[in-house]
Amino acid sequence: MHAQLKPQLSIYHVDTQLKRPVYLPYYPAVYPGEICGSWLSRIKFHNTLGIWNSVLASLGIFQELRFRVFDLHQPPVALSLVLHYLGTTLHDAMASMSTVPYSRTFDAATPSRRHHLPRFCSLCIADDIESHGEPYWHTEHQLPNVLVCRLHAVLLRDRCPACDKILATKNKFLVEPLTHNCICGADLRALPRRKISTTHKLYALSEISYHALSEKGGSLDLRQIIAFLLKKTKSAQGLHQLLQHVWGRHPEVEIFWSTDHALTNMRASDIAAALVALGLKYDEAIGKITSPATHGYLTQGEKRRNKMPATLDDAKRSMCDFSERFPGKRLAMNKVAYEYLLIHDLDWLNRVFPSERPRRLPSIHSDRQSIHSTIQRCAESGKPHFITTYPEHIRAQIRDSAWLDAYRAKAKKKSGPKDETYEEKSQSRVSELIEAIRLSETLSTRPRKITTRTLSWRLWNAEP
Repeated sequence: MHAQLKPQLSIYHVDTQLKRPVYLPYYPAVYPGEICGSWLSRIKFHNTLGIWNSVLASLGIFQELRFRVFDLHQPPVALSLVLHYLGTTLHDAMASMSTVPYSRTFDAATPSRRHHLPRFCSLCIADDIESHGEPYWHTEHQLPNVLVCRLHAVLLRDRCPACDKILATKNKFLVEPLTHNCICGADLRALPRRKISTTHKLYALSEISYHALSEKGGSLDLRQIIAFLLKKTKSAQGLHQLLQHVWGRHPEVEIFWSTDHALTNMRASDIAAALVALGLKYDEAIGKITSPATHGYLTQGEKRRNKMPATLDDAKRSMCDFSERFPGKRLAMNKVAYEYLLIHDLDWLNRVFPSERPRRLPSIHSDRQSIHSTIQRCAESGKPHFITTYPEHIRAQIRDSAWLDAYRAKAKKKSGPKDETYEEKSQSRVSELIEAIRLSETLSTRPRKITTRTLSWRLWNAEP
């Protein structure tokens, strides 16, 4: 228990300090493996709705949280205030009370929204009541495509099997706390459950997903994961066929990636499903993904894509290889080979990749003007620029290298002492604003809110 922990208020929300602080009579601890929405719903339940609403009101939160907060992939801004009041931070909550670490382990895109209802295990409910006196929603049960409880090898549920009522009903800010009694009178602990063999692929998917959620050693490199999968399946089409062959008979397992999209768009659940389809355990998969053999396969492919082609045939091979490895990606993303073919063999591009519709080749004069204006614009703004990756710069390397070398030499001579960088200026301004907020707190009459005008007045001692 953390009964001695006093709620804290943020200096960044001065208006909340005008109200009288509200303290919780009961502060429940976070249970092992509990998801954030479950913890918050228990706090609300044990302290009554009236006290919970008073806490939100004391934080200046009224209508902002009229939607479900369960997992933390896209947390509302106001949630940071609530967590800070409860003595923790959004960063810590995301690390220990959400499915976010699962996506980060695979260095994959975070899903924009939930695709399933909260799930529970009836045997875990019984264990939780025996250990803690009450059940709760488990984080690992909410992982995408996790349909089996790893501890008890039974199918997870999202509703009462007796009356088909969904247990995680939406209630403004939070879902309802998990309970063992349904409103129909059924005891969820005693209802029939479907056992799953530990050799079943659905169980293996739950196990590998749990280990990814629990990973503390840092995330993998998505490029290495893709290189490993391509090495095993020979091509993106081969990977797609493998996923369809293994998981096509399980429509409840959602595979979001297809050959219409780039491999870099694979979600963590797609990667986990692919590793299980290859018959790999988590530790075995990690070892192979990070092995020197996979790294060599990755760098070999990168060199083929980024190296300036020596001949026209080299450029064509690079483009065909890119198209096979990354179906769905625009060919122009294979920048060097694409620009080389745009200059030297546009007819081949149109013939072999008719759906790409290659753009019209700009003139040399146009590319020179574009390079000059881009460098000037970046120099004036103080922002860093990486013009070497721009198409016009690549084309100049191919067909106008003498001018490009002369322009670089001339620009280098003109460059004087560097001014303060954009990042340094930004950090300086942030420090000044924080100081202005701190000074505003010392006023005898604190403002209801801090605006840019009041910040300016406090910082520069000028009338707003």
